[in-house]
Parts: sequence; C-alpha cells; structure tokens
Amino acid sequence: METSNIKRMPTHCGDETCPSCVVAGNFIYLAHHAGGFDKRDITHQMRAVFERAKNTLAQAGATLNDMTCRILTEQ
Repeated sequence: METSNIKRMPTHCGDETCPSCVVAGNFIYLAHHAGGFDKRDITHQMRAVFERAKNTLAQAGATLNDMTCRILTEQ
C-alpha cells in the first residue's frame, strides 16, 4: 500500500505524535481511547470510551456499526 493512501487523523489526547486513528485503505485503526475517569464506575467509563470512539469514527466517515475488534495477546 502506498503511503499516500494512509491518513492520520488529528490527535485527541494532546500528543501530536499520536493520531486518534489511522485510515489505511478500507481499514480504520483506533488508538488511545479512554475516558470516564471522573467516576469510579466501569459502566460510566465504558460509555465514555465508546462515545470517544464513536466521535473518532465519525471523523473518518464510519460508525460503531462498522467496527470489529481484534485483540492481540502475547503467547
């Protein structure tokens, strides 16, 4: 894939070296989405995370319905 097909979206965490997501072809790679730290409630925190992810996906022209998840673990 040519690097001209890769788009780095603006940061959302204040670190200009860390885009909120990278769009490469038909793929959107999310990074560093967290939130809800104002309460010690996992439900509140997860809602905040998904709201941030939803906003980032919207900037890339996608929705939460377009999202799939792949979890990488060390063996």
